Amino acid sequence: MSVSSEAPAGEAGPPLHIHPGTDELFLVRGGTLLLYADGATHRLGAGAAAFVPRGTAHTFASGPGETVRFLTVHTPGGFEQMHRDVCRAERAAGRAFGPAEIMPIAARHDWSFAGPPLLPSGELAPVPGRAPAAAPAQPP
Repeated sequence: MSVSSEAPAGEAGPPLHIHPGTDELFLVRGGTLLLYADGATHRLGAGAAAFVPRGTAHTFASGPGETVRFLTVHTPGGFEQMHRDVCRAERAAGRAFGPAEIMPIAARHDWSFAGPPLLPSGELAPVPGRAPAAAPAQPP
């Protein structure tokens, strides 16, 4: 299953999360994708790819300067149902959902919350009472 995504420059990503039963491959088509996995932030430019094995806490954000376009491929398939369920719920509500509304839906589809989102700076968002967890973005 693959999902084509686009995010404006400098946009924070989803909360840090784990897919217990699926691997995820990121393929960057344009712009810069910041990918946080295994405790480090990686800067991926157009043409780059990164593999995140199942069970690995990860998140992503768009880098500064330009829109990022990327594909994600989940194996085995099935995760696409999460996107369908979110779209169905948003249509029923007549508005786009934020992370707090998406997380319970995602939790039914091989998605487990693991921490704060990645910021466009390449650091995880601060958690009250805890120091930042990520180093500045590094080349792949």
